[in-house]
Amino acid sequence: MCIRGRPTAAGGPYTIQFATSANETGSLQDVLFGDVYICGGQSNMQFSLGGNENAAQYAKEADSYPDIRLFTVGQKTSSQTPLSNLQTIEQPWVHASSSSVTDGSPFNYFSAVCWFFGKGVYDGLGADKVPIGLVSNNWGGTRVEQWMPPDTSLPCGHASTGELYNAMIAPYTVGPMAVTGFTWYQGESDLGGDPTQPSPNNNYSCTQTVMIEHWRQVFQNPTAFYAVVQLSTWLADPNLMAILRDQQLASEDWIPNFAWATNADHGQGANIHPPHKQYPGARLANAALSLVYSRPIIWRSPRYAAAS
Repeated sequence: MCIRGRPTAAGGPYTIQFATSANETGSLQDVLFGDVYICGGQSNMQFSLGGNENAAQYAKEADSYPDIRLFTVGQKTSSQTPLSNLQTIEQPWVHASSSSVTDGSPFNYFSAVCWFFGKGVYDGLGADKVPIGLVSNNWGGTRVEQWMPPDTSLPCGHASTGELYNAMIAPYTVGPMAVTGFTWYQGESDLGGDPTQPSPNNNYSCTQTVMIEHWRQVFQNPTAFYAVVQLSTWLADPNLMAILRDQQLASEDWIPNFAWATNADHGQGANIHPPHKQYPGARLANAALSLVYSRPIIWRSPRYAAAS
C-alpha cells in the first residue's frame, strides 16, 4: 500500500490513523518526519557496527539518538522482474539504540558506515536537527550492474539481469518513497580487466554514473544527494585499484550533488573489510552537511593535479 500525505514539518512523534470505505481502520504510531537516506553497495556497506573497532563504545552512544531510525533489508530475495514490495526484511523500522545498531556480529545489522553517516549528519545540524531515517540496503559480493535495470546497463556494455534492482530498489519506487539521498560503498567485485586497455573494471565510470542518474529518475528526485566511498586497500591489483578510484570520482564531471569519501588512508593491509568505518562515515556526513544542508564545511579531500 502506498500512502501519500501532505508535506509535514520535520519532527514528531505522530500517530497516523487510516480508514477505508469498508470501515476498516488502522494506525501507525511513533512516526517521525525527517530526512531519509538509503545506504547501498556490497559487503563493506553491509559490514555492521559489531565488527567495527571500539564497537561497544559506539553502540552505547546510540542510546542517545532516538530520533535516528534504522531499517535493514534482508539478503534472501532477488528477482528477474520488478517487485512492488520488499520480500525480505532483516530489521524493521526501529529506534537507534545499543541493541539495534548491532547484534554483536560483523555482518548482520546495522551497517557501520550508514550509522556513522547518519549520526554525523544529525550531530552536524546542531540546533536545526531533523529526524534521520537510515535504510541499510546491500548485498555482499555484488557488481554494480546488478543494481541497475537491464536497459540502463546496455550503453555501458553490459546486459544486466537487474535482479537486485528488481528486488531491493524497485519496491521503493512505488510511490515513490521520499528520500533525501543515497550513500554507496561498492566496486570491489567490479575490479578486473587489463589496466592498459580502455574501460577496465567493467567500465565502472559509466555504470556508476548511469545507475545514479536512473535512481534519481525513478525516485523523482533529480538532484538527490549521492555520495560514494572510494575503495580502501587490500591485496588487489594496485593499478586496477587506482583506476577504479578515479572511475568512482568521474561521476562528478557528469552529475550534480555528487560527493565521495576517501578511504585509502584507513585500510588494514590485506583485509578487504577494514574495521574503521567511522572515518568514511564521518566524511560522507560532512559532504551531506555541505551539499544538502549548506553548512560551511570543506568536505573534499586533496586530489592529484599534476606532476612535473
